[in-house]
Order: sequence, then C-alpha cells, then structure tokens
Amino acid sequence: MNQKEQVSNDRDEVSQEQGNLSNTATNMFNYFLFGGGLMIVGILVFIFYRRRKQ
Repeated sequence: MNQKEQVSNDRDEVSQEQGNLSNTATNMFNYFLFGGGLMIVGILVFIFYRRRKQ
C-alpha cells in the first residue's frame, strides 16, 4: 500500500557546513575602517598644527 517514505533534507547539512566559515571579510573591513579613521585624524592634526604655525 501507500507508505510515507522518509526523505533526507540536504539543506540542513549545507547550512551547517556554511556556518563554519571564517570571518575574514569582516576583519578586513574593520581594519580598513580603523585605518581610514586613523588617516583622517592624522590629516586633521597635520592641518591644525600647520595653520597654528602661520
């Protein structure tokens, strides 16, 4: 007769494998953000001291 057959769901296995990825892109974004902010602060300090001398 008609019986329900249990079918495995491969999506669960794929989701678990994707969960173990490293956060390299996020770390690189943080480094660029910090470096950009530091550069802007350095430029502002340079302009401030340059105008102060004149």
